Amino acid sequence: MLAAFRAGKNFHLSTAAAMFNKPEDTISPDEKGAAKIVNFGIIYGMSAFGLAKNLKISERAAQDYIDRYFAAYPTVKSYGNAMLRKATVDGGIRTALGRFRPLPGLRGYGKEFYKDRNRVLNTIIQGSCAELLKSAMLAIDARVHAENLPLDMVATIHDELLFEAPADQATAMLAIVKATMENVWQWTVPIVAEGHTGMNWAEAK
Repeated sequence: MLAAFRAGKNFHLSTAAAMFNKPEDTISPDEKGAAKIVNFGIIYGMSAFGLAKNLKISERAAQDYIDRYFAAYPTVKSYGNAMLRKATVDGGIRTALGRFRPLPGLRGYGKEFYKDRNRVLNTIIQGSCAELLKSAMLAIDARVHAENLPLDMVATIHDELLFEAPADQATAMLAIVKATMENVWQWTVPIVAEGHTGMNWAEAK
C-alpha cells in the first residue's frame, strides 16, 4: 500500500490489482469501482451487507471482496485491531495531532459498541485528514499575509479549498497553494494536492 502511494500510482487501481491478483492494465472499470468502495468502506467498518448493497451484489460476493482486500493488505486489519484494543483500554482514540475522541461505547455492548468500534479508524484517518487540511489553511494564510499575495481563501468543501485570485496570476497562485499544502506535514508517503483554475468553481473542479 505504501509502495503504491510512493510511486504515485492510482491507489484504487493498485488495490484492485492486489485484490484480484491481476496486472493493473487488465483491471475492468467494475473491479476498480469495487476496490474504491472497499478502500473507503473499510474506514467506516463497512460490512459485507453494506458493501453488497453498494455494489448490488450478493453478500457472499461482497464478503469475498473484503477477504481479498485484507489478504492483499493484511497489516491494515492487524493495525485496525490494535487500534481498537488501544481505544478500548484508553476509552477513546487520538488523531495525528493528539486530539482525543472519547469512545465510551467500546466498554459496553449492543448498538453503541458497534458505532464506537467503527469510529476508531474513522477518527484516526478522517480526523487526521481534517487536521492536515486545517494546518494547510493556516500555512497558506500565513504566507498570504507575509508575502502580500493577491489570494483570498473563500471556502472549504470537505477536503477542498476554494480561492480567488486575479485571472492573470491564478496559475502562479495555484502553484504556491499546491506547494504549501504538499509540504505542510512531512509524512511517510508524499502528500499530493490536485488543483485547477477557472472563472468559477464549476470550471475549476
